[in-house]
Amino acid sequence: MIVKYTILIKLIYLGLANSLRTQDLGGKWIVSGSKPEITIDATVPGGIYSDLMKNGEIDDIFHSYGDSAYQWVSLDEWSYRSSFTVDDEFLNHQTVNVVFEGLDTFATILINGIEIGQSNNMFVRYIFNVKEHLQAGENDIEVRFSSPVTVAADVAENLAYVIPPDCPPDEYRGVCHVNKIRKMQSSFGFSWAPSFPSVGIWCVLTLNRKFFTLLVFYRKDVYLEAFNTSVMRHVVATPILSESGDFWNISIALYFGVGQDGRASGEIKAKLSDDEATTIYLGIDESADNASEVLRTTYMTVSSESVERWWPNGYGNQNLYNLIITFTNDEKIEEKIIRLGFRTIKLVQDNVTISGDNDTTDITGLSFYFEVNGIPIFGKGANTVPLDILPERSQNRETVRNILQTAKDSNMNMLRIRGNGVYESDYFYELADEFGILIWQDLMFASATYPANAEFLENVVQEIRHQVKRLASHPCIALWNANADNEAALVENWFNIDNCTQYSEDYVALYVTTIKTEILAILPSANYIPSSPTNGLRSQQENYLNATSVDPLYGDVSFYDYESDSWDPATFPVPRFASAYGYQSMPAVDSWLTATTDIDHLNPDSAFMDHRQHLPNGTRYITDLIDLQLPSPNQTDENYHQIFFYYSQIIQAQSVKIETEHYRSFKGRLDEAGQGNTMGALYSQLNDVWVAPTFSGMDYTGRWKMLQYFSVNFFSPVIITAKLINDSQMDVYVVSDDFNLPNNTIVTAIVSVFHWGSFTPVNQIPHVVNLNPFKAINVASINTMSLLLNSDCGEEYEVAKTNCFFYFELINSINTIEVAPSNYLFPEKLKNCNVTNANVMVTEVSEIGECCNSTRQFNITLTTNGIALFVWLDAHNISGRFSENGFLQVTVNKTVQFTSKQPISKEDLVNVLTVTHLFDKILK
Repeated sequence: MIVKYTILIKLIYLGLANSLRTQDLGGKWIVSGSKPEITIDATVPGGIYSDLMKNGEIDDIFHSYGDSAYQWVSLDEWSYRSSFTVDDEFLNHQTVNVVFEGLDTFATILINGIEIGQSNNMFVRYIFNVKEHLQAGENDIEVRFSSPVTVAADVAENLAYVIPPDCPPDEYRGVCHVNKIRKMQSSFGFSWAPSFPSVGIWCVLTLNRKFFTLLVFYRKDVYLEAFNTSVMRHVVATPILSESGDFWNISIALYFGVGQDGRASGEIKAKLSDDEATTIYLGIDESADNASEVLRTTYMTVSSESVERWWPNGYGNQNLYNLIITFTNDEKIEEKIIRLGFRTIKLVQDNVTISGDNDTTDITGLSFYFEVNGIPIFGKGANTVPLDILPERSQNRETVRNILQTAKDSNMNMLRIRGNGVYESDYFYELADEFGILIWQDLMFASATYPANAEFLENVVQEIRHQVKRLASHPCIALWNANADNEAALVENWFNIDNCTQYSEDYVALYVTTIKTEILAILPSANYIPSSPTNGLRSQQENYLNATSVDPLYGDVSFYDYESDSWDPATFPVPRFASAYGYQSMPAVDSWLTATTDIDHLNPDSAFMDHRQHLPNGTRYITDLIDLQLPSPNQTDENYHQIFFYYSQIIQAQSVKIETEHYRSFKGRLDEAGQGNTMGALYSQLNDVWVAPTFSGMDYTGRWKMLQYFSVNFFSPVIITAKLINDSQMDVYVVSDDFNLPNNTIVTAIVSVFHWGSFTPVNQIPHVVNLNPFKAINVASINTMSLLLNSDCGEEYEVAKTNCFFYFELINSINTIEVAPSNYLFPEKLKNCNVTNANVMVTEVSEIGECCNSTRQFNITLTTNGIALFVWLDAHNISGRFSENGFLQVTVNKTVQFTSKQPISKEDLVNVLTVTHLFDKILK
């Protein structure tokens, strides 16, 4: 058995004898601007907004109206300067390069006052030969950034024809022409983002080296490298399972950068972990291609019995192995370590059939799902936006871990990285590998048309080559998607285009002829789609732009409807895969108070709230959905803003819950129209880039909203759910994704009827079910009228619906252990129900003890004198997480756990802990 490396020991790199020489140029720099004249210390990696805030030149840009107040920053030109020393030994190498892992975005680079290159794409690694411009001793480096706003406008003016949209909607409060340049698309403003068009040396590379028997990690952003003939740039390693399943062929592609002689030569050694039996040796002596690159490919064969497979979260373990590549050249040793997961993954788009007339079989569309290691996977997760609107901060390891830990703890197995952001840091994908989070990787194109001239396409080619080679070896990567929404934008003519032919040709030239070709050249086994939402293979059959932009029988669906009843499952489509959907809510008061100190700003109708609400009519949509379902809050109440924020989170959480469970209820089954076999639900969105009304489940401060707590349950491996089919029929479903349960596990689904005024069910109906991990099971179709009337809920059905509600439990029929989270369904809108005004109190808090890393755990006992809805606990300024929140309390006593992120005492928690619930007379 090959030894797995599941724990990586991280050390500061102090030097490795006989290796490629590098010299880090990051750290303290100087940055200066002219409008006004500013010269301050700067940090590399970093960005101009971060540097200005750190030096006190501007206030916190995320506070108050900072996005408007500091737009001048993006209009100035900024110059970053530093000095460094090199010795004769360094300069004696044949090639000396300066390497930038990320320049945002338009920069001119100078060494000792001499221009050595320019940049125009923040997603590309730039390498410039500087040997002739360096001297032994001290040298100067300068990076002059142009205003991205000004450059984008200049590019737009010089295009042969308009590339829409020129500007974002007024509500975005952004700037124009971001789709003409290769920069984070949301940095000019978006429906969930402020406009902060930053500049800076922003991106960090994590280098892996083996030092004796330990893995060594060190981070660089801008650095010098010195070598004589060649250097390893990328290693793309892809395990491919043989047809027999007896062994894996690891396809290894090594990409070498070359020096002045244009050749790569040396000896290569590759082995898997410390298993010498897997070791292969090969030589290389080849000339570079037109890209100044040499490609050397080879295979390594590994017995299937000697490795364990990598599985998505919830399906098995995330087994990882170290592929160690050593390159020896000119008495120099260079080593790269790639962490491999052995798994197969396929996007399945097969014919879907239903029974027709006269015993015939009719084809009704195509499937759209991911199959990992031969098992169909229901994609459960969310869309992510940039981890921060300032790209350098998105690489903060604590931020990255918090995002991915949230996904794992929420029972997610997939995240979609939206095309409005950035390709995430190495650490992000490493953690996704460790946590079993599949990545639906959008390329950074979204909600716009894009140029397709030769200059733009060549720029994109460099971006794709770099990013795909960087990411391709990660087992977490499930899909490469070329863009977000652009097929739909063209087909539905979002931008009122007259000459559709030209833009259709541009679309194919960019996403098919260029991007698809480049990806498959590097990674032939890649799962690739040209857009999302898309009709999948059907779109490809119609030149990648299907006349029916959203057909639930094909591909994936993006669905947003803010005006229909979001608590009615009939509102939602029945797709093959739901790749984006969601509703807005407000962050908590404590989160808002990090963005403003003016209490008047918290009024939902204030100018400040309007400024932060970027979705057109967004607050009206929230208000209307509240009014549809819940008792209207009194706008004259001094706590109105607090009630409104709480109600908005109820609406969001319950809406996304109902929509997600609707999608899960169609797993492995079709309706009469052939719709269904739904195999994915990725709501939008997981995270935030500022404190504002958005679609997120976790706000910018890291605080979980009610939606995030709900996701733990609606993404549970096994759920029981129900929906009203019409006014008098309720269908109950049990859905399982748990392949670890024994086949034909027998469970009992209990359907209870509760009267609002009693903790004791007035009726209970058990249903015995055999769990099936391949499809949702319709447990029962229940006549709700008969059930409620026979449960003494009222003499008339309309009255009975207001007096009672349904409650669902799923227990193991043998040991009565709960198999799934409990669930509920309201037969009437809550504002019309006769809910008693319960009094919920915290009656006991006891410390469980230290959890890990100095955090603390507590038991919190809640007592109520009546059924309480959406019970919400809040520890306010104490960072932490409850085991559940926003729940229905149908028992007198309930115990919830709280885990703090810092060491606190019981008294600390008691002093700040509050609880509220729907219909609470006073929001506590």
